[in-house]
Amino acid sequence: MKEFKDVPLDASGARKLRVLQDVTGRDNCWNQPKNVTVPAGAILVCHEKESGHRGDLFFIVEATGKSVTLNQPAFKTRYPYDLGAFNPEYLSEI
Repeated sequence: MKEFKDVPLDASGARKLRVLQDVTGRDNCWNQPKNVTVPAGAILVCHEKESGHRGDLFFIVEATGKSVTLNQPAFKTRYPYDLGAFNPEYLSEI
């Protein structure tokens, strides 16, 4: 696992990851979140303010604008407001 906080910020203050193989997660619906699959090749964008109090870190899928959280083994947060760590087999820095 690689620390997400070590991914450099771009000019807009966001961190970006490229999906290397399909990953699963949940959409950001408050009362009825649904499972989603983010396809290989997608670009995920995250601003630090997207970290949630439950330990969720929200990514925006650049092509669709949808907000998602990722499941393990691709991404893992350890405690509330943690920026987490990503698995380099599934995700890579841009």
